Amino acid sequence: MRCKTCQHVVEKEDLICPNCGNPLEKDSPQLMNEVTKIQSFASNSKGEISFSNQTLMQTMNPMLVLERKAMGMMSGLKNIFKDRRKLFLVLILAFLWILLILLPYLGFNPLPIKILSFLTFAQGGASLNSFRVIGGLVGKGVYAIFFVSLFDGEFKNMMGGMKPLLKNIKQTKKDYLPFLLIGIGTACVLYNFFAGYAALMKGMIGIASLSLILQVLHDKKGFIYAFVLASTAQRKNKQIRANQKRTEILLSGLAVGFVLSILLSIIPIGYAPYLFGALTMVIGIVFFMMNKNQEVLS
Repeated sequence: MRCKTCQHVVEKEDLICPNCGNPLEKDSPQLMNEVTKIQSFASNSKGEISFSNQTLMQTMNPMLVLERKAMGMMSGLKNIFKDRRKLFLVLILAFLWILLILLPYLGFNPLPIKILSFLTFAQGGASLNSFRVIGGLVGKGVYAIFFVSLFDGEFKNMMGGMKPLLKNIKQTKKDYLPFLLIGIGTACVLYNFFAGYAALMKGMIGIASLSLILQVLHDKKGFIYAFVLASTAQRKNKQIRANQKRTEILLSGLAVGFVLSILLSIIPIGYAPYLFGALTMVIGIVFFMMNKNQEVLS
């Protein structure tokens, strides 16, 4: 069975495509209606939807979302090779990366080369440290998605994500503050991982990541949205309560975190985003536990 939106191969038990996040057509209109609700706002004030169906509960498992995405990435690579336009863009980007990494070692590194290196995140993974190499390669993958999306007309959607971002930050209340902090901390840690050693020269990965998060905030679909939705869902008495408000606040935290990470790169400490991110995540978790304890007592 294939998803009609992206043609990704899906399992029979899947209700949401692990590759693009769109709901899959099923025989039961009632079940399909429940799945569609996952990607829309609930009617009640808290933005919560409860699911008791076992298959739906599995769909809301963040680890299963990751597992399905790993399979989807393999299928996605095949699709790139089939799409000549995307393949051409990726090959151009790969050529630029190789060229911009080699030129400085050949003694040619004028200002235009430095600017182009910054704009393409060419120095990501350029290290003898294996951990930084892995982070840089993952970061390059994130940047490649951003690069291709610019040519797919997604820039408008990225800009469209600014409105919900500002709205979510402005309307963040005490109950949702932990998710904003956790999102900020997670983004800082991810940025430092992608950059390896945080420096302004590698700041483009923060801009690329921010742009992709803004796109998710606008579209409210896709792997990132599905994973965050599953991660923020409430589980109680064999029921899952999907909370879109939590999801959007955490995504907004990610966006703010990537902006702060770029600013933290100014500090001459290559691990400043790691330190700030870890501290912010701990504070967010503490606030979350305090809120949870208050709910139990009340």
